[in-house]
Amino acid sequence: MIFRKKKDNLSSGSAGEEVACNYLLKKGYEIIARNRRLVGVELDIIARTGDKLCFIEVKTRLSDCWGRPEEFVDTRKQQRILRAAALFASRPAYRELSLRFDVIAVSISPAGPEIEHFEDAFGL
Repeated sequence: MIFRKKKDNLSSGSAGEEVACNYLLKKGYEIIARNRRLVGVELDIIARTGDKLCFIEVKTRLSDCWGRPEEFVDTRKQQRILRAAALFASRPAYRELSLRFDVIAVSISPAGPEIEHFEDAFGL
């Protein structure tokens, strides 16, 4: 996996999402969708674990100099995710599942990626 400098935010973001998906798969999650765009909002990862439909926002940083990755999921971002998730979850296949909103913070360092998973990070 190649990580580019901060100038190429898309590359580090995509790499972070790949790391997050691999982490979730190892924990037994079923990945339903990635980078799904609804009502102008991109949902990074939609996954299922048990009877929960999880909407997972992934934040990747190459440095903590501006703050921890999870700190960038502010209230405005949460509201946008909630709105898009409600639309996605209204599909018949998902109506019986409870919703959960997680954040996965990926910090990239020379030693490799460090993952922190915040389950139920925010909610309805």
